[in-house]
Amino acid sequence: MRLTIAMEYGIAVILYMGLACNTLRKTESPYVTIDEISTQCDLSKNHLIKVIHILGQTDILTTIRGRRGGILLGKPFADISLGEVMRALRKIPEGRQGESFQQDVRQLLTLPIQEAEQRYQEAMDQVSFADLVEQFKTKRSGLKNHTSRS
Repeated sequence: MRLTIAMEYGIAVILYMGLACNTLRKTESPYVTIDEISTQCDLSKNHLIKVIHILGQTDILTTIRGRRGGILLGKPFADISLGEVMRALRKIPEGRQGESFQQDVRQLLTLPIQEAEQRYQEAMDQVSFADLVEQFKTKRSGLKNHTSRS
């Protein structure tokens, strides 16, 4: 399985939401807006809308429409796994029409690929966004310390 742009955006949204709860935000509102995420993370607003819509259909995000609306985490940050976000944003590839030999090869590879994806998803389910945020904070503080010495 490869990381799609939608998955990258979804991961960025959840990370921003986790970080924004404590440090990045200048507003008192509990809601994070798409404009805020787009600006702060330098992400395309149009792609963000699609990703947030999909995540809002799950229990990962709660979306509130309207002028004073925005986005909230749908459940505790530590309970959101990387695998869960990736599954929500995975597009199922369309089957290709081809010659019978190619179809036979694809059919032969179906089971091994499914088993590999299952192991991959199990590994991603072990990674919480709380873990990622701590790694992110550690990396950021290391970069700040390194650049301040120069």
